[in-house]
Amino acid sequence: TNVLGDSQQTILAAVISGETGLALPSAPSGISVAVGYESRTLKTDYRPDLPSRTGDRSGSGGATLALSGSYDVNEYFFEVGVPVTDSLSAEIGYRYADYSTDNTTDAYKVGVYWQAHEDVSLRASYQTSTRHASLTGLYRAQGFGLVDLDDDPCGESKTRSQAECANTGLASDLYGTDLKSPADQYNIRTGGNPEVAPEESTSVTAGLVVTPTLLPGMTFTVDYFSIEVLDGIGSIPATTSLTKCLDTGNSAFCNLINRNPVNGSLWLTGGYISTQTTNLSEETVEGVDIIFSYNMDTRLGNLLLEGVTTRLTSFELIELPGEKALECAGYWGAACGKNPLSKWSGNYKATLSTAYEADVSLSVRYLGNTDDLNTSNPIDIDSQSYLDMAVVWSPFENYQARFGINNVLDNEPPVTSNAGTAPGNGNTFPAYFDALGRYMFLTVEASF
Repeated sequence: TNVLGDSQQTILAAVISGETGLALPSAPSGISVAVGYESRTLKTDYRPDLPSRTGDRSGSGGATLALSGSYDVNEYFFEVGVPVTDSLSAEIGYRYADYSTDNTTDAYKVGVYWQAHEDVSLRASYQTSTRHASLTGLYRAQGFGLVDLDDDPCGESKTRSQAECANTGLASDLYGTDLKSPADQYNIRTGGNPEVAPEESTSVTAGLVVTPTLLPGMTFTVDYFSIEVLDGIGSIPATTSLTKCLDTGNSAFCNLINRNPVNGSLWLTGGYISTQTTNLSEETVEGVDIIFSYNMDTRLGNLLLEGVTTRLTSFELIELPGEKALECAGYWGAACGKNPLSKWSGNYKATLSTAYEADVSLSVRYLGNTDDLNTSNPIDIDSQSYLDMAVVWSPFENYQARFGINNVLDNEPPVTSNAGTAPGNGNTFPAYFDALGRYMFLTVEASF
């Protein structure tokens, strides 16, 4: 291995829960309470070997630096369940956290569940949450890496004027010269920030649950969700810094652009765009989840039909305070990131439990189409559907065999030259699309 060191997390927790003996006059049971305390210590000691620290490993994009740091957090929380009537109940929760980084956070939730009718229930919740920076976000040393950019607009393409390019520190005699990286990868300088504050979010959900008595075994739910993230922990993307510097000449962005002092490039040693962990972005996500489950008996055995459909109605991103929101639902690339955000997606499955101790299932995965926001060689991605099948055989109580084929039709993944580095790999996105093609597996399990 080329890495020495370790990461550790120590947790101490205690929870007391039970009914209080108190109840509302109309309630069928008493109020329940859970009160708890949790203490966590997180630390890391990451020590790369000498070739990694000096940047001598080919393709690394720069030196891999050591990471060492730790923080403690003490959290106190409670949850209260309040039965109101036979058909109405509520829950309330609160959590307070005190970090050794001189940050304190709190979060709360309020939820209501109402059995409006024998067949229909309503549910809703409002809650807040926080996320503290990771050890990497806090203590990562300054170092170099790579980022995918369409092109250097001040090179031979001259897509920006000489005056605009001067904002980035480019000398006039280097304007229009060959500044393009042959791999479309440019240097960035990264690093943590011990002063970064926790990010905050609020979420609202409201849903309908239908269990029709005329159709036993059927459950149908529709849930609306809205999530807003403020002071998102991240860094100003290299593309944003470069574009904003060209557009405005604002020193807040232009100071992050550091061209090679001799040839003006951003990809040869000495040229880079600086990034660092900070609080900057805002995100607002809205959508609807539609879920169904239907269990019924057939001549061949019990059949379970189930599925989840998600409609992403909006995904707005504000990279910097005061900026206009960018709509990312249905798009990928540029500031929206590499992971495609399709407006429609779904997973559907049919499982037949036979009399031969075998369950046979057929599944469909669906990913909607997305449009490419990159300006260089944009490639829109069509919708993708994958068919999977599996058989689970349990001939004896402690033994089980599984056989299956994923992507039965051997659909190839969409490819694009803009996939670049992680999460891109091999000109596609293997964490999002099925990059292996048809995949067969067989497992045998025994328990004792």
